[in-house]
Amino acid sequence: MYSIDSLNFIDYFKQPYDKKLFILEECVKNYREKQNSQNVLLFSCEICYEDKPYSDTYVNRCGHRFCKSCIRDSIKEQKTNTWRKVHCPQHGCSQVIEISDINLYNLVDDKQLITDYTERLNKKMFEEQTILCPKCHNSLLSLNGAVNAQCPHCKHEFCKKCLCVCHPGKTCEEWKKQVDDDNENMRKTTEWIKQNTKICPKCKNPIRKNGGCNHMTCSCGHQFCWLCMADYTNTHFKSNTTGCKQFTN
Repeated sequence: MYSIDSLNFIDYFKQPYDKKLFILEECVKNYREKQNSQNVLLFSCEICYEDKPYSDTYVNRCGHRFCKSCIRDSIKEQKTNTWRKVHCPQHGCSQVIEISDINLYNLVDDKQLITDYTERLNKKMFEEQTILCPKCHNSLLSLNGAVNAQCPHCKHEFCKKCLCVCHPGKTCEEWKKQVDDDNENMRKTTEWIKQNTKICPKCKNPIRKNGGCNHMTCSCGHQFCWLCMADYTNTHFKSNTTGCKQFTN
């Protein structure tokens, strides 16, 4: 190998023309390589604290840069401990290292590891995009950004977030509060009906007594005694066999 620093000019001039040309080209080539090596920009990796050429580093989409060796070790360690997404090794950073970057920049040496990771990641993504119909419990894909979904099996429409019926114009929290309020009102109404009404023996609808007379006539036309619920007869309150009085306070 010839270089300007080690070139013996006396020997050089003794060489034939072709040899001189070859030696000169080698010297120029070696000189350029030396200059390039001296001008290489170095990056100090924050994990291993070694200076590495920028060509041997990887910068994630969050802007954090590390040497490829440390990135490979970090990915391998994360994949050994968990099968969740790989994240930037910078402390406090939650940015994912995309699978496309891992493949593009050859950040994993074990191809089987990356194959398993890709399969599990795809499975997880599929599970995250799959929801169960709250009515028929069949699964359906939810690939768009729509708020509501319609089950292709039973045609039931529901909110994808809270799985309740569609509630346009209201958030899930507002809808839940409205449902809770309606249920409470229904509970109070049911309790009031239970305490203040009786069920007509014929039509089974509730009827309220609004006076002192115990002779009741339902809207369906059926007449009965409020006290014992027996069918009304002209002698019901007179025979006194039941002890019912026609008027009570």
